[in-house]
Amino acid sequence: DGGFIEHLHHLVIDRLYAVARINQQQRAFEHDAAAQEFADKEQELKQKDKKKAEETKAAEKTRTDAERKREACTSATSQIKALQAKDPLFRYNEKGEKVYYDDEARRIEIQRQQQNVREYCTG
Repeated sequence: DGGFIEHLHHLVIDRLYAVARINQQQRAFEHDAAAQEFADKEQELKQKDKKKAEETKAAEKTRTDAERKREACTSATSQIKALQAKDPLFRYNEKGEKVYYDDEARRIEIQRQQQNVREYCTG
């Protein structure tokens, strides 16, 4: 009967090894699932951070564009007032010489500045 006990002992040991392997596989699977969940959460956070950064950048660009538009509007309206005042008005040419505006040059420049007003002073 010693052989039977030894045989029974081997069956029990084999069964314990099988159970241990199953437990190891289960723990590995649970670890993989937890690791995947963590990776998914991390990816989600990165995407949220990226979206937030893009939104901040877009808002800054919108603010900057609006400021430039306000400045261009102010400049155009000021230019029109100066051109309509009929006071002597000049600009410097590429040689650095003063060139006075005649009536035709004033008219052309007023039209150009009015176009700027339509472009920059609306909405």
